[in-house]
Amino acid sequence: MALDSGEINAVRITGDGRTVVFRIYRDTTIRNTSPSQPIARGIWVINADGSGMRQLVGPAEMGALLGVTPEEAPFFGGSSGLDSSANGAQIVFTSLTADVDPATGGGVREALFAVNADGAGLRRLLGPTSTFVQANAISGDGATVAYVTLDFGTGLQEAGVIGFDGGGQRALTDSTSIHPGTGANLPSGERIQLSQDGSRLLLGSTGLLYDTASGDVLALGIGTPGFSTDPTPLVSDGLYRATMNAEATRMLSLFQPLGEPYQLSRLDLNPTELGGAPSVTDASLTPAFILTEGRSTALVSARVSTTTASIVRVSSRVLREALPDDNTRTSPLLDDGASATDATTGDVTAGDGLFTSAGIYTDCCAEVGPRTVRIKAEAQAADGLRHATAIDAGPFQVSTEPVEGGPPPATAIATALPVTPAPMTPPSGGDAAALATIAAQATRIAELEAPSRATPPVVTTPPGALITPTVPPPDIAASPPAGIGTPSPADFLIPDPSECTITPRGLDAIQALAATPDVAASDVLLSAMVTPGLDIPAGQPVDAATAEAIRVTYRQMTACFNAGSDLAAYALWTDDALRQIRVQPPETDAVNPIPAEKQTAVRVTEIRLLPDGRLAAMREERSAGATTAIVQVLVRQDDRYLIDETLDLASG
Repeated sequence: MALDSGEINAVRITGDGRTVVFRIYRDTTIRNTSPSQPIARGIWVINADGSGMRQLVGPAEMGALLGVTPEEAPFFGGSSGLDSSANGAQIVFTSLTADVDPATGGGVREALFAVNADGAGLRRLLGPTSTFVQANAISGDGATVAYVTLDFGTGLQEAGVIGFDGGGQRALTDSTSIHPGTGANLPSGERIQLSQDGSRLLLGSTGLLYDTASGDVLALGIGTPGFSTDPTPLVSDGLYRATMNAEATRMLSLFQPLGEPYQLSRLDLNPTELGGAPSVTDASLTPAFILTEGRSTALVSARVSTTTASIVRVSSRVLREALPDDNTRTSPLLDDGASATDATTGDVTAGDGLFTSAGIYTDCCAEVGPRTVRIKAEAQAADGLRHATAIDAGPFQVSTEPVEGGPPPATAIATALPVTPAPMTPPSGGDAAALATIAAQATRIAELEAPSRATPPVVTTPPGALITPTVPPPDIAASPPAGIGTPSPADFLIPDPSECTITPRGLDAIQALAATPDVAASDVLLSAMVTPGLDIPAGQPVDAATAEAIRVTYRQMTACFNAGSDLAAYALWTDDALRQIRVQPPETDAVNPIPAEKQTAVRVTEIRLLPDGRLAAMREERSAGATTAIVQVLVRQDDRYLIDETLDLASG
């Protein structure tokens, strides 16, 4: 079927392959009909063979539900689409409502609706309190519905589940938390997915797998530190555009090595066989604690072996409540024998398969409490395929004082790989065993360029890794500190939104810059971000007046972001700088202040005069519990300094 205008804005085929469900935005006509055959806006179904097309929900049904006439019934559109149960008996969809949202300046809100396959039982599951429904899904059995909503007035996103019958709503996470791969943001405009029985929710590119009954979570994609000579990690924070099977035991996502096309990556939970993935066993944490404020280190080790591939990197990451703890640092595990005379400082015997690092420590702001440590090994086979295995080890904790008696080494992972899915409950004390075993195997499916083309394709940074001033980047390698030496969080200041006195840029100008990103410059920055370390270029000290002018620029920019005036903040960036970070224009030029508890704090830690006359500065931002360090180059324009280039970016 074809329409005379592009009004089909969402489509889904049922799990049994028999029925196609689609949404038509507004009234139109069917192509190649004479006289033109009208087709009304709404929710439609058609058999997979093209027969039996019928409308389930139209203006009359929606108008009756919303209390308006059919003519006044809104268009069928929204921030997300629709989904159906495996047999097509239950359907959920997002659509506009007749409710006006003052926060958007009078625009209508969206809501999440449910309807049976025979058109009966139309009802609103969510709304009208939320402004947008950014994602939705229904379980294969049709009993459970998942959602992501956004309240435009508060800026709060929420992900959760609700019964198809409208009962049992449960929030699972919101945008006050940091999520792997997406930062404080939740998936929007991409697929989220429920298992067949609704017991598991895969939250899109975050790679987070939620137990929908308990709210417990397993982070499937967790990046770990490496070195600049390493290839792009197969497993990093999040799983870009992730999807899964009905049992929630196998996931598929996109993986993009630097400078290469996208590839498909498969991840299996607790596989019975590892295939080409390396084996990771005999994990140990000694001692099973680290002190706050960088006052001690812990040694992590694991035995890694592979029969079909060469090991690329073994590394670790500390988790707090099942999510990455960016206030606890780690470094790669080595099998180099560099600490043969002192087993407490690193690896003792080179080449014995036991990989070790003494580089787990805290920064200024790590909170006391239990942790687990994810140990990941990546390898590459002779055929070029990449493989990885990750395990979680515990117990482990952050403490203000040494644990009495010196705790025994933490243990992890039985050598046998269980078939049943790993427990979803995060550790609650000192006796937690291994939580999960994850094996990821990437298979190159197809090049994005024709085989005959000699030049490499243009690299496109995945949206999950978009470079913005406030999104935390991939993890970086770190060395244990000689002492505390970390600036106090009191050095940060939160600029008041009232300090934003900059004339905003025009929305059309920012949209034009977003349409012409500097891909080459973005790729240079992305390469710097995945290289361990964060260095400011060599240069000369600056005078006090210049240093204060740089601080004023960053203070005003942060004040504008806190004021919800992105267009004003972007007035302190040059066009080249915005094209480099692939600036994302706001939907409107309206100002929407950020709630006080979510505002960003900033400090400038170093400023240098470069040989070309520009200035290099390192600033740190703190927002929603995460700290990001950014190295940028600024140029003088009229009476102020503007950000002209971003050199590096790292979370800490």
